[in-house]
Amino acid sequence: MSKRILVIEDETNWQELFKDLLYEMGYKAEVAESFKKAEAFLQNSRYDLILTDVCLDQKKFTLDCQNFLYALHHRLPALPVIAITGKRLTPPEMWSLSQSGVVDFIYKREFRVTDFRRSVQNALQKTSPTSRLNSNSCKYGVFISYSHRNKEWVQNWLLSELERADIKACIDFRDFRPGVPMLHEMERAVIQSRKTLIILTPDYFKSQPAAFETILVQAIDPAAQYRRLIPLLLEPCELPLRIRQLAYIDFTAHNDAKLQLQRLIEAIKSDPEPFLS
Repeated sequence: MSKRILVIEDETNWQELFKDLLYEMGYKAEVAESFKKAEAFLQNSRYDLILTDVCLDQKKFTLDCQNFLYALHHRLPALPVIAITGKRLTPPEMWSLSQSGVVDFIYKREFRVTDFRRSVQNALQKTSPTSRLNSNSCKYGVFISYSHRNKEWVQNWLLSELERADIKACIDFRDFRPGVPMLHEMERAVIQSRKTLIILTPDYFKSQPAAFETILVQAIDPAAQYRRLIPLLLEPCELPLRIRQLAYIDFTAHNDAKLQLQRLIEAIKSDPEPFLS
């Protein structure tokens, strides 16, 4: 039986594009122009996926959207949602959406058909709330955040060791798209990676981009329930309180590098279900 997808979108051109792409993928799509109309559809039909613009009527992320998604997630917790937006969302907004069943984000200004198809297929594979955070919902296993003074160690040793362990890593020099603002690429890397690995050295804390990446991860997972942030201590340094509270991988003892590398690989591959009950 063909999967049924509800598209919540008020712009005609995007409505037609989404419907055409979903039809080509073999899915049945219905369109609601507002959250009120979407509720009427949901009262009468069962859907396998929701695609929703979170900024209808060209507005910012609104309380109406938040309330709709919260109620939907409460009523149908296993129903995955893909958030679509033409505007940049703040980390707290993304965190709020992720807690309301959103498994992926599609930005209209960066829209690509291949990414859209991948997002839809991945979302349809999710069958429970906890499975939404597994590796299938992310493009990368880990995003590596580091100071460029440690570039040689990261690129020549760490990256090769992780990829030898079959971990798909996101790293700036290879995976950031040319011509896109750096802050946007940092945000994308964090959101599309199951984990973010921060390489801790005195120079790391002098880097404004590195600080942004760390704060972004902690805004998405503020209580560290999903262990999305993995600290790796490469050189002794004074850790800020927000990092000090987390257990870290210690690479300062070089004779123990093999054990620490194994701990790191296991942490990256670990189940992202929350450790808190």
